[in-house]
Amino acid sequence: MAIYQPGEVVAERYRISQALSQGGMGAVYLAEQLSLGRQVALKVILAQHQDSESLRLRFDHEARAVCQLHHPNIITYHDYGHDAQGRPFLVMEFLAGYPGTDLVYGASIPTVASCIHVLGQLASALFEAHRRGIIHRDLKWSNAMIVPQAHDPLFTKLIDFGILKLATDGSSGDQRQELTRTGVLLGTPQYMSPEAICGRPIDGRADQYSLAVMAYELLTGRRPFETESRLELLRQHVQDPAPAMDDIGPERERMPQLEAAVLRGMAKRPEDRFESVIAFHAALARAVGLPEPTAPSPARRATGRGAAAAEARTPLARPGVGPTPIAGRTDPRGVAHRAHTGESALAPQRTPSAAPIDTAADTGSR
Repeated sequence: MAIYQPGEVVAERYRISQALSQGGMGAVYLAEQLSLGRQVALKVILAQHQDSESLRLRFDHEARAVCQLHHPNIITYHDYGHDAQGRPFLVMEFLAGYPGTDLVYGASIPTVASCIHVLGQLASALFEAHRRGIIHRDLKWSNAMIVPQAHDPLFTKLIDFGILKLATDGSSGDQRQELTRTGVLLGTPQYMSPEAICGRPIDGRADQYSLAVMAYELLTGRRPFETESRLELLRQHVQDPAPAMDDIGPERERMPQLEAAVLRGMAKRPEDRFESVIAFHAALARAVGLPEPTAPSPARRATGRGAAAAEARTPLARPGVGPTPIAGRTDPRGVAHRAHTGESALAPQRTPSAAPIDTAADTGSR
């Protein structure tokens, strides 16, 4: 049953136009912001205990944080609030493009340079979030949106910070317990870091692990771990080494230095990974002889513990890393904001070996 109906006005500010997606944890709607007459995407969240004052305060705190995120490769969050029934919602820009899953499993296999280009944009977005103490927690290709631009057909935006965790130095044990005491893992099992699976404290390196899994998948067309059993999948992430990457790119070749960089990003222990997502991307670029990110400048370390670091933002585009346009990416139905529906209009050339496992943290998109 739909949460909102077309024409319904939410919080006296947003008129619902149509549903874009709906799942167990909420739904996304196309809406009109009445004060400005612009189209937005409104995501309503179905919390188990939406009347809880502590959860309401935590949502407001986290929503305020994402609304302050301003980066070319992060979807713009305009507003947040609670509807008449107390359900929390986020309002974000309405994007015209296609989900990253179409890039991974679409009609054409992207070149290695294109892969590094897209991953660099995601690393840049994550570094900005980490710099502000925000951890995404649910990185996966359906949470990356390809929004073609005249200057860059593979311009990429990171979306859906809906289950973010503030990585503040002062976060209490009570706050961490509240996140996990229901026994629900926050994230998508195929991309979760070992420390997140085991319920240990996480920082920006957990996102780095997930980004490395995405890199593995984009470069090879398969996930490192795939099984029908949720428990076995989680065990593999915690204990098993990733299979060799002997089928990278359109040529399906072995690239040892690139493989080593990806697998280091997926190290089981956070301390064995790169010091930041920017350092991870620099290693990927260096491995294939592409220009690295711009020279580092002092910034707060993105681990959420206040340590110093010296990493700079990745530029949007780097000379010599021009992305190769991917054939057949135009959706014949003209669907915008495809990442919120999780659909693909194309018959995939690459196909995952197993269907994704639904989790309570999802809104039906994958």
